[in-house]
Amino acid sequence: MSPPPLPPRELTVLGGRYRVLKPLGSGGSAEVYLAEQLSLKRKVALKVITRRGPVQPDAHARFKREALIHSSIDHPSVVRILDFETDGPEGTVVILEYVEGVRLDEAIMGRRMDPLRAGRLLLQLAEGLAAIHARGVVHRDFKAENVMLSEGATGTQARILDFGLARLFDADLLEGDGRSFVSNVGMTAATPAYAAPEQLRGLPADPRTDVYGFGITAYFMLTGHLPFNGPELHDFLEQHTNQEPPSLKGKVPDELAALVESCLQKDPAKRPAGGQALVSILTPVTPVEMEDILPATMVSKAVPAFPVAIEPTPRPKKKGGSSMGVVLVLFSLLMGSAAFFAVEQPWLPKTQARWLLRANQPALALERLGAEDSSTASVRALALEALGKQDELAKLIKERCIAVASGLDAADRQRLKVSFASCH
Repeated sequence: MSPPPLPPRELTVLGGRYRVLKPLGSGGSAEVYLAEQLSLKRKVALKVITRRGPVQPDAHARFKREALIHSSIDHPSVVRILDFETDGPEGTVVILEYVEGVRLDEAIMGRRMDPLRAGRLLLQLAEGLAAIHARGVVHRDFKAENVMLSEGATGTQARILDFGLARLFDADLLEGDGRSFVSNVGMTAATPAYAAPEQLRGLPADPRTDVYGFGITAYFMLTGHLPFNGPELHDFLEQHTNQEPPSLKGKVPDELAALVESCLQKDPAKRPAGGQALVSILTPVTPVEMEDILPATMVSKAVPAFPVAIEPTPRPKKKGGSSMGVVLVLFSLLMGSAAFFAVEQPWLPKTQARWLLRANQPALALERLGAEDSSTASVRALALEALGKQDELAKLIKERCIAVASGLDAADRQRLKVSFASCH
């Protein structure tokens, strides 16, 4: 028998460690409450899983094993599991980070998202999926309803919710508007509107299954509607298995249209391999935005003892967005003995390549730089060095010695064995 849902009155659960404050919502497989972790005085989300049908003999052991793995995933784009209990008086309870914000599907509400903003959020979600897949976990129910958008110091952050642990207790098979959670013995848990063809055929899920759900989510963000509309489970099975989604070519940037098309391939082998593959595809085509970078992270040397006022380079507003008024300053770039200050312009390929180098992505940095020119020579040299391309590095230094040396600090010049003296 399933335990009754927790009442919306104040009570404590899990040995008195958490106090229930109010209900937040419910679905076919769970009741969710706002709660307080008493020891740390912080808000958490408390999820009580409703068990439907017979519980499989090893369900508790599998739940504990997966919950422990999920709790070890620490990434800004993934909501962490903080605590859980499978056989207490309250039934199966999961404690999650509480994220204030709006669900992605509610934020869209039938309106297409600006492609620039969609690209940035999709990159965040791809990074979250990469962290999940790196731990050997498959989400199995990736969809807009399982993404929260919250506002922070660096702008909007997308966070992945709900790993679908309820599937381990075999929820009922439900049909309807395509948002229902479906599972029974022999069928992998999924949401019909987002389910990969192999899921609907009852085959095992792997990271490419999440990639399919990612593609449906991306399509939804870019158009304001889903590519397949069902409405019944058998309709979704036919659509996901045999119908091609409406093309996005000519409606969104080519790179995003190609990404969605690759994610929605019927054959899993033709999709990107997982979250990290999505990151590799999205990083080169997603501009770095000023809101993504804290000014403090741009300080490369000592902060000066006097204020420096620098006018920002004009940049057009993006549609539907706020004015890009943040000025990012690189302090104390050294050339010889003279210190000077320069404006760092995040929309330039050179700046984005520097950030990719700091993120240990030299190949992507080299791609972002594009055709060779003197203004990017120093960054190109650092990328070539990181990739071990010594012949190309030597050729670059020989042809553009001054340009390379002038953009490097003393330590980098010494490491690359280039100096102003050697250039002459």
